[in-house]
Amino acid sequence: YSSRVREMLRGREGGFELPVYKIRALWFFGIGALLLRIILALSLEGYQVDMGCFKSWAIHAAEKNLFGFYSGEIFADYPPGYIYVLYGLGQLRALFSLDYHSPLFNLLVKLPSILTDIATSLIIFQMVGKRLGKRAAFLLAVLYAFNPAVLVNASLWGQVDSFFTFFALLSMIFLIREKIGRASVLLAMSFLIKPQAVFLGPVFLAVLLSRRRWQDLLKAVLLGLTTFLLLVLPFSSLEDPFWIFRLYSSTVGQYPYASLNAFNFFALMGGSWKNVHEAFVLFS
Repeated sequence: YSSRVREMLRGREGGFELPVYKIRALWFFGIGALLLRIILALSLEGYQVDMGCFKSWAIHAAEKNLFGFYSGEIFADYPPGYIYVLYGLGQLRALFSLDYHSPLFNLLVKLPSILTDIATSLIIFQMVGKRLGKRAAFLLAVLYAFNPAVLVNASLWGQVDSFFTFFALLSMIFLIREKIGRASVLLAMSFLIKPQAVFLGPVFLAVLLSRRRWQDLLKAVLLGLTTFLLLVLPFSSLEDPFWIFRLYSSTVGQYPYASLNAFNFFALMGGSWKNVHEAFVLFS
C-alpha cells in the first residue's frame, strides 16, 4: 500500500498525472497539517491520566524489555500492540535523555497518533480520488486532517485512537479489495492495539461468509490467530498461558458505564458515568 501512496505523492497514482501545482498543494497540505499538530502538541501536556500512563509505560517497557512489561510492577491495562510502540518511544527517550515532564517527551508520546492522522488523510485522498475525482478527494482529506475533533484527540489530549483507527481502516480497505491475508493481519494488529477492533469482527465475518469462499475464511482465521500469537509471545515468557485473556477481560470490565464523556445518546439522556445495569426507561 505504501507504494501507492508514494505514487500519489509523485502525482502519478492510479494512472492519473496530477498537475505540478496540485502536487505542491498536496505537499503543502500535509506539511501544514503536521506542523499545526506539532504546535498544538507542544502547547499542552494532554489528558494527564492517559499521558501519565503512556509515558510511564514507555519508560517501564524500555527498562524491563517486553517480556517483563506485564510483571505487575505498574498498572497496565492496554494490550501488547501499542506497547511495542511505547517500547520504541521509551528507547528514544533514554537515548536523548528527555525529562519525564519535558514538552519534547510529550510530543514524542503523541507523535505516533499525529503521524497516523496525516497518513489517514492521505489514504482518504487516494481512495476518494478513484471514485469522485481529485478535487473532492483533496477536500475530504483536508476536512479530515483539520477536523477539530481529530486535532484535539491526538495533538491536544494525546490519545491513540487515530493510531488504532489507521490499522483498522487499512484492514477494511484490503478486505474490500479481497486481499484477505493482509486484511486479517491488520485486523489482528488492530485488536492488539485496542479491544474496540472486536466490533469489526462481525463485519469481517459477514463479508467472508457472503462470498462463500471457505478457503478465504480459513486463511483469515489462521493468519489472524498467527499474527495475534506471534505478537503476544514476547510478553508471555514470565506469564501463564491465559494471561492475555485476563488482560482483555479486566480492560473491558473497567468501564461498565452507559457513557464515559462520549457525546452519544446516553450522555444526552444523563447517562454519563451511570452504571449499565441501572434502569433506563424499562431496560438496563
